[in-house]
This record gives sequence, C-alpha cells and structure tokens, in this order.
Amino acid sequence: MNGLWSVTTGQKRLESDHIMHKLRNVNSVLIAVFGLIICIHGISSTNHSGFSPLSVFACEGQEVKIECPKGRTIQVMRSNYGRVTLSVCNEGSSTQGWDTTCISSKALGIVSSLCNNRSECSTTATNHLFGDTCEGIYKYLEIVYACIEGGTSNPVTYPTKTPRLTPTPNPPSSSPFKSTEDTSSHIQVEPSTSDDTYSVVDKDPGSWCQGKRTRNISWPRARPGQTVLMNCPNNQAVMKASWTCGEDPVEWLDQPDLSKCISPSVVNLLELANECEKQFSWKTIDVFADDLSACVDAQEPVFGGDLLSILTAMQKVTNQIENHVNRSGDLEDYSNLVFKVNQAVIDTSDKLLTESRTESWHDIPKTTRADIATILLSTIEKSAHHVASVTTNPTKFLSIRPNLVVEVRVVNTSGPVDNQVFPQGDFLPSFLNMTSGASFIELNRQTVIDFGVSGLSKMVFATFNNIDKWLTMDDSLQELEADNGFHEISSSKDAVDNYANNYSQTERNHETANEPPTSSRTEFVNLRNKTVNTRIIAASFVSRDLQNVVLNESVVFVMKHSEEENASDPSCVFWNYSKISMKGRWSTYGCVLDYTNATHTQCSCRHLTNFAVLMSINEQQLTSIQKFSLSFLTYFGCILSIICLAVAFLTFHSFKNLQCDRNTIHKNLVINLCIAEIIFLVGIVQYEAPTFCAIVAGLLHYLFLVSFLWMLLEGIQLYVMLVEVFEAERSQIKWYYLSAYGIPAIIVFISCIVNSGGYGTQSHCWLSTEKGFIWAFVGPVCVIVFINLIMLSIAIYVMCSHASNAVNAWKTKQKTT
Repeated sequence: MNGLWSVTTGQKRLESDHIMHKLRNVNSVLIAVFGLIICIHGISSTNHSGFSPLSVFACEGQEVKIECPKGRTIQVMRSNYGRVTLSVCNEGSSTQGWDTTCISSKALGIVSSLCNNRSECSTTATNHLFGDTCEGIYKYLEIVYACIEGGTSNPVTYPTKTPRLTPTPNPPSSSPFKSTEDTSSHIQVEPSTSDDTYSVVDKDPGSWCQGKRTRNISWPRARPGQTVLMNCPNNQAVMKASWTCGEDPVEWLDQPDLSKCISPSVVNLLELANECEKQFSWKTIDVFADDLSACVDAQEPVFGGDLLSILTAMQKVTNQIENHVNRSGDLEDYSNLVFKVNQAVIDTSDKLLTESRTESWHDIPKTTRADIATILLSTIEKSAHHVASVTTNPTKFLSIRPNLVVEVRVVNTSGPVDNQVFPQGDFLPSFLNMTSGASFIELNRQTVIDFGVSGLSKMVFATFNNIDKWLTMDDSLQELEADNGFHEISSSKDAVDNYANNYSQTERNHETANEPPTSSRTEFVNLRNKTVNTRIIAASFVSRDLQNVVLNESVVFVMKHSEEENASDPSCVFWNYSKISMKGRWSTYGCVLDYTNATHTQCSCRHLTNFAVLMSINEQQLTSIQKFSLSFLTYFGCILSIICLAVAFLTFHSFKNLQCDRNTIHKNLVINLCIAEIIFLVGIVQYEAPTFCAIVAGLLHYLFLVSFLWMLLEGIQLYVMLVEVFEAERSQIKWYYLSAYGIPAIIVFISCIVNSGGYGTQSHCWLSTEKGFIWAFVGPVCVIVFINLIMLSIAIYVMCSHASNAVNAWKTKQKTT
C-alpha cells in the first residue's frame, strides 16, 4: 500500500514538473514576443521620425547636461532614477547587496516636463528632486532621448513598463533644471488615468507661477498647488524655505515661508535660553542679555525664523526668571541683572518693530503672525513686572524707543494719590506727541489705592508703534471657538468670571442692562471685518494674586484714529489671549464706547490689558472688470497720445516756415512726452525686476521733468515776445536747451545720491512716497506751475493793456475825423 502511494505521488510530481516546464516555456515565448514587439515599435518609430535615440547617465549627486544640434529639439523617450544594473556608477564593482529593481516613477515626467522641445537642458541627480525610492542604494539617473526637427505641440504619452515601487503620480514641487532657452510654451506633467503613464501636455506660461527672486532666494517656476523648497538664505545647510503656488488664480501665495530659517548666531541664542530652561543660572541670564542686545544688529537682513526664534528665546528666559522668583523669591538680590534683561528685551523688541523689519514679519505664515506679536506683548509686560518687583521705593522708570514706550511706575498709596495718566511728559517719540492729541490711558485714583500692597502700588504701562498690523483675527480662531468654546482660552475673561463677586448686585444689573451679552461667535463675526485704527496701549498692576480682576472703577482710554477718512463704526476692544498657546483675538468683553468723533474715540473698560479701537475702513475695492477697464483706458489713452504727439512732431519738423524758437520748444516738448509715454507703457508694471524698475522710474522722473521745463520755457518765451519785444529778436535757444535738459539731470542725480531706493515700489515703477521722496518730482512741478501762472498773468495783463490802448487810439482818431 505504501509502495502504491509512493508511485502515485511520484507520478503527480512528474506531472506537476511537466506542467511547470510548459508554463516556463510559454512565459519565455511571451517575453520574447513582447520584447520583439517593443523592438519593432522602436525601430519603426525611429525610422519614421528620422532620428536615433541617445543615452546619458549621471551618478547620484552629479550633474547631467543634454543638448541637440542647431535646428533640433530634445524629445525624452525614457528616464529612470534608481538602479537596474550593477555596471553603471559602480567603480568598485561591488554589489554591496544593492537592489537592481530600483525604479522611480517620477523620473520620466520630471525630465520630460523640463527638457522636451528645448535645444539644451541640465539637472542634477538627487534624491530631493526625484525622490529616494530605495534607501541605502547608490543610484544613478538615466535619460534616453532623441533630437528631432522642430517640436510638437500635441500631447505625447510615454509608456513606462517598469514596475513601481512607490507610486507617486504628482510631480515634484521644485526643480533645479536650468533651461538655456526661453520657449514660447512650457511643459506641465499631468498624471494620466493609467498608473504606468504620464501625459506631457504643453501649457501656456500663465498656468505656471513664474520664477522670481525675493528674500535673497531665486525661486524656480512651479505648477499650481506645488510647494517649492529651497535652501535658507541665512543658513545654506538647511532646506526649509518654502513657497506655494496657488491654483485659482495661478500665482504665488502671500509671501515665502522662512519661519524655519534660523541663522547660526540666533541658534546659539536659542540654545542659551534652552540651557536656562534646563538649569536656571543667573550667569547664563547675564550672557543671554549681552547676546540678545547685539543679536538683531548682527543679523542683516533678519529673516522670519530669526524673528520667531529671538522672541521665543526672550519668552523662555523671562518665564524662567518668573518661575525662579516664585520658588525662591530672591529677585531683589539680582536687581541689576533684572534691569539688564529688561533693557535688552525692550531694545530688541523696538528693533523688531521698525518698518525695515516688515519683510521679516511677512516671512512668517499669516496665520501665526498674531501669535508671534502676542509673545512680544507678553514678554515686554512680564519683563517690566520683574523690574517693578525689585523696586521698593516710589519711583518711575521710563524707557523710550522709536517704536515703543514702556514705563514702570511705583506710587506711594499711604498719602494723597492722583489719577494716573500714561503717557505723560515732553520727551516722547513723534508718534506719541501729546500736543497733537495722541492716545492716552487714565487709571482712577481709587483703583490705584485698591491695588496697593504694603503702601506701594506698582503699575506697568506700554504703548506700541507698528504692532497693530500683526494683531489680526484669523478664520482659524472661529473654528477653535466652535470646537472648544473660545472663552476657555480667554485668560482675561476667565479672571473676570472668577472675580465676579467684586461686583455689587446693582453694578451687575447695570452692566447687564447696558451691555446685553453676545456669543463669542457673534462677536467674532462683528469684529473680523474691522481694522485696528489706533495704537496699542497697555496697562497692568504688578500683583500676581489680583491680576486681571474686575475693576470697581472703569479705566478710561482715549485713542487717536490712525486713519480719519472713511473710518466708521468704532469698537472698544482688548487683545484677549491664552497665556499657554499665545493664540488670541480682539474682544469687546467688559468695554464700552463713551464717545467718538472724526479723530478720537473714548472707551471705558472694567479690566486691564492691551487696548485698541477697531473700525470699519470703507475702502473702495475694484472688481476684476473695473481693473481691466482702467487698464484698457490707460493703454488706449497712452497709445492715442503717442500717435498724436508723433503727428505733431512731424508737423513741426516738416513745415520750414514754422521754424523759430517757439517751434523748437514745441518739438522738444512733444518728443520728450512721446518717449516718456512709451517707457511708461513698457515699464511701469515691471516691479518684479527691481533694477530694471528703478531704471524705468529714473527715466520717467527725468523725462517728465524735462517736459515740464519745456512748458516753463514756453511761458518764458511768451513773456519775452509780449514784454521784452527787442529781446525776442535774439535767439535764446542754446540757453533753453541747457536749462531744459540740465536742471532735471541735476535733480535726478541728487535724488539718486540721497535715496536711490526711492526709485521703484512694490506695485509700480515710479517714485516712492516714503520719506517724502515723491517731492523730488512734485516740488519742481509745483514751482514750474507757479512761475507759469505768473507768466500767464503778466501776458494777459499786457494783452489787455494793448487792447485798451488800441481802443482808446481808435476813439481818438474817430473824434479828430
């Protein structure tokens, strides 16, 4: 029985082996047929197109360049980044366990998209560009291409029969490809419906975000929806600078994100702060204060990551000082260091708020700028509280900087106490000039007494310049409110609720009657479309146990409007933020509007914090149709003007009997206006090329000034002809030429020396309005218009006098006859 079973089993094995042998033969035949079909297809394609395929290789990290003879363009047939053989890029002839099935599904699409239909292109074989499909394997880039006559505008599909290890149908976000030829169309790689193919489709240049240079980075062009990663300008070893190309419309979104770009010196500062967090040391604090003061000055320019890290380091150190004091209470023993840290914090914050740091703030994503500004507000307040804590006598410490003023005020409450007003004094920066009716805050004397401890009431005041534009309300805060209830992260409102027993029942009824409660969502909707239209002003008492309680007497603050035109519907608000997450928003809780006019708004609040006034700024927003209409009218009007000016010049030049000084003035006037308008049409919107834009602005400045000078000379010539009759017989044309072309040249030359950066703005190629630079054009024009008005008045007077004399002579003649 066992023998029979063995025979039967053996027969089955033989049958199975026979079947497997047949399957192998069939498989071999199929592979051979498939290979033959591919070869025939390749040969027929080659013969039909009249070209032979070429191959190039580049080992990982090396650059490869492909080019075609004149009159031919590149057509990529196959490409792979990985490894399918051991014979390429393997100098040591060592396998090292390498996988020879390493295939990149993105290589064909990437190479095709940026090399097809060009005569020349180059790239570098890197994991960053093509992806690391097989880690640990030393890879190479293979490109099989052909040089064909002309190019194709039809979609071309290239099959890739190799298996995919990691399917990634979307093309990469950036590419270091450097095209040496500017073509009229660009290639965009789009995923096809099949997993093994890419469709390469010609696209109009408008469907790309075009390459540009900004923030010391040359950004390559990108497809809609892609995020480009580049090396940081302040730390080339880190590739964390990013910028996203929008999809509708296709344009770069906001500004590049450089919030992760941190310079080495700022990294050292942050490490000091982290060291202080791990092991508190006053010696470390001393070193940190020295480094902080010099850090911003050493960084030119300051990028978003530097700004964020500096503020984070300041926050960590001030938090550690406070934590140490809460544990040991020995702050007074280190009062000198406390003052030193406070001054370093104020100096650094002032420098980060200057107008020149605006681009640094824009380097940070829009959704997090308010959080960073909140850190700055909180850190300054906390550091000033430390100064007040080490002060044991009535005094006042006033720190005045161009962009902020911080005052620590200690008042003796044992004797008479006055209402406390901030700011006060004559030595204040221009934005706080009290004679112009600037903002101020006033604390009631009783409130000052109530917050006194051991006969001393310690207060901290602050006001800021240029920070209001960063404290904006983001839509994400509405989502946060909807999920968790925004009031739960509202430190001030929590404190108000916790100390509600400080109200009398009558006061609570009064508030309820006059301030009907509104939900956080309703308040958010009401305030989100308003703009901060005042400075930020802050006040607080130095008392950990009584901070943010409801005041028995309201604090009053009067705020001067930053914008007086088209501003309406004021709301008295405070910046309500979480001390943990630093997320915040504007809130009206506990604040009421007392009075408002065109220039000021007065408010009353029952708590202390950072105050401002929000208003609706009714700016007229142009629709796309309106913008197109204005552009059309501008170009149409300029072109029509150029044609008319050209006709006028030909007329003045052609008729010989018109040749005189006045005719020469007219010819020079029309030719300069004509050239100026041509340059205007070509270059007024070329602001993305700063150097070219500055040249355009300078030429327009010069040519328009020359035109106005010729207008002035026309007035002078009329005066000479009517008044100085004998002088008119002598030609003054050489002096006219010298004046008309020389004076504008001197003005433009001086303007370039004084402020060369004033030529060109972010929206047009003309003179900047900052620092009064526009007066380099407006000033001379006003003088010319004024002189011409005088000349016109004299000419009219002379003409009227001559007419009157002629009439009198005629009447006399009539009488005599």
